[in-house]
Amino acid sequence: MLNCLLARQLCADAPACRSILELIPRVCGPENVACSTVTVNKCVAALRTLQVFPDFQPTCLCREPHLDRECNTFREFIFDHPCNFVVRKGSPQYPITALPTCDYAQRTCGQLPGCIQLYETFQEKCKVQQDQCRMEDGDACLKAWTELKTSPMFGCFCPNQKRKCLRIFDIVHHNPCVGQSSSLTPSKLPIPYSTCQSALKGCEADPACHRLLNPILNNCDNDQCNQKACMDSLQTFYRNVETKWAMEVAFCLCRKRGPTANECLTAQEKLHPACARKPTGPKPIPCNELAFDCKEDKSCRHRLEYYEQACAVDSDTKRCAGSCVECRRAVLGILGTKLRHICTCVNIASEPRDTYACLDWQKILWFNPCVHDSQTDLHRKSTPKPPAIIEVTTGFTTPYTTSFIPVMQGNGNPDPVRQPTHTSPTAPPRRITTTTTTAIPTTTLPPKYCVKEAVDYGKSDLIVEGGGKRYYTVDDQACSELCQCHKEEKLVCNVLNCVEARHCETTVAVYDHNAPTFKAGQGNCICYSGSFICVRSPDFNPDEELGYGIHLYLGFSSAEEALLNDYTHLTVDDAVKRLQKLVREREDKLNATSCNVETVRHVGENLILQATLPEFDELRDNMTASMYNEEKEKCVPALEEVSDLINDQAVDIRSDISLSMFILAEVRATVPDLPSSSTIPNPPSLLLLLLVTFCTMLLSDGGFKSSSSSTSTRRSTSNITITTTIPITNSSSSNNSNSSNSNTLKYWVVAS
Repeated sequence: MLNCLLARQLCADAPACRSILELIPRVCGPENVACSTVTVNKCVAALRTLQVFPDFQPTCLCREPHLDRECNTFREFIFDHPCNFVVRKGSPQYPITALPTCDYAQRTCGQLPGCIQLYETFQEKCKVQQDQCRMEDGDACLKAWTELKTSPMFGCFCPNQKRKCLRIFDIVHHNPCVGQSSSLTPSKLPIPYSTCQSALKGCEADPACHRLLNPILNNCDNDQCNQKACMDSLQTFYRNVETKWAMEVAFCLCRKRGPTANECLTAQEKLHPACARKPTGPKPIPCNELAFDCKEDKSCRHRLEYYEQACAVDSDTKRCAGSCVECRRAVLGILGTKLRHICTCVNIASEPRDTYACLDWQKILWFNPCVHDSQTDLHRKSTPKPPAIIEVTTGFTTPYTTSFIPVMQGNGNPDPVRQPTHTSPTAPPRRITTTTTTAIPTTTLPPKYCVKEAVDYGKSDLIVEGGGKRYYTVDDQACSELCQCHKEEKLVCNVLNCVEARHCETTVAVYDHNAPTFKAGQGNCICYSGSFICVRSPDFNPDEELGYGIHLYLGFSSAEEALLNDYTHLTVDDAVKRLQKLVREREDKLNATSCNVETVRHVGENLILQATLPEFDELRDNMTASMYNEEKEKCVPALEEVSDLINDQAVDIRSDISLSMFILAEVRATVPDLPSSSTIPNPPSLLLLLLVTFCTMLLSDGGFKSSSSSTSTRRSTSNITITTTIPITNSSSSNNSNSSNSNTLKYWVVAS
């Protein structure tokens, strides 16, 4: 028996075995912990087919899980896949018991009603010419791909490597249109007007709906939360209410701002009470334990398996693998159950494999993109077309909230805020607003601009000619679109590759993509697509090398730099120039002195910028403590404002085509302490200096001798010695604020 990783490699080297290995993620779904696929029977058939290959017979072996996690994960995926144990296996339109060869699948499909039409429609809507995707409608291609999964063509393989079979396999499984998720971007969102208040009022006006809603309002009050009664009321509501009201209530949404925002959010809390989502214990339980507990309950397990399969995510497109209608039905089944309790994967004391399982379950239950697709699909169909005349604004940033699937914060609490998506480069006619009551006309538009149409709530965005802006996808903030306004007001928009949401693993913990942490010596860090970005580099000690000064530490993403550079040809050095401009803008806002900001160190994904006052540039090697402190007072406020914008990932940063490279920032002011008045030596008085000068002139045998005292008088029978000290500041001699920075010039006179 072979090691499982070796068996996998040997399988990958054999064409027949490799084709099965390639199919398994497609037919079984991307998740390892759940049977999250719409093709359960094909998944089971593919797993059984792989197991009959000699490399996997009778099984393959791995070392202990803590010694070889990758091997054990692969072994469990092949031999203990969740799809082998689910009770609910669905009702496929064209059921199979074993994977067919592709040429046989085509012949069989031709004999089944409507089957071959699915294959032909897929080829038409996901058109390929000379190995290049030539599709005209991404949504139509996605629909054709989704429907093809029900046919025997999807999941076929070629064990004998026949030419005809391989040709069909390539058409089905290697279509470049499907491989580009960037081409199958989420559909345009409807105008995100607030709907929860309308859903609440409409339900209360309907006698049957109102009768079912009343128990929710009575039992789910946050101040007097009866969780069991609240959950029972929710389940009763969704089981018995008319489908129209079930959908409007379950998938209502709210805009965060606007005249109806408060009314909508109040209604949202009544329809989706926090009482039903509260943890049953003192803190949220791990998400994997929540799923395991559910599987011990027969009723809950049935709902969970239906939800896993109906809201499965396609491994290739990262979109809904099945019908959005079916996913919405599955969602209604878990509302009001323990599956909607808040769970967490933060600071759970468990083995790394349990942490990974927790993260997978958290994604299925709380971060499921198919659920967002289903909500979007519902509102897109029910939203009327926007009016012909649209209001033009400059740089709208109105976020809105979804009442259904909130984003989990790092502390395990849900945060329902969503950012709007901006789509369609088609520019509407210009609208210029002028006034006749004054001599100078006013306009809402700059002289030259491009209009970025946004169907999200009937407003558009403006991009100045020569400028650009990034727009993020509402369903996935890792995905964005870059729009630039070129000469002659020509708008060009490009869909950027999505940032891969990979975890970061250390010896003690596993961190989600975008999860914060702290590293000694490097300060605040963020897990960004599988690696940590920190405010400081681990390769040197800036305190020892930089000395006194006002410094801005920056952590940036080289992946973002490369992503943007393909379209903007900008590097992080260009981003620094834009940052310098932003600092000046903040200084103008604060009515502060302008400081120069220059890069003094660039190591890996870290930059160090230094802020200086121009009037001190020529004295940089001989600056006093008061100069450093004045520089701190005048330069730090604007830098701290910019640092806060970066750390908060504010709209000014996220939407900028160069500043969006920056992930973390920190301002550090290292200046010497100002000496207190008691420690400042008094300069010699004029009288004393005159006395010294006079005595020196009178004494022919006078001279300068060293003295260890700063000021002293020695009396003897033959002479008098007078010694005084004048401080001379020389900051370049030391950077240590605790040591003396003065030399002493000592005068003394010897008289007989």
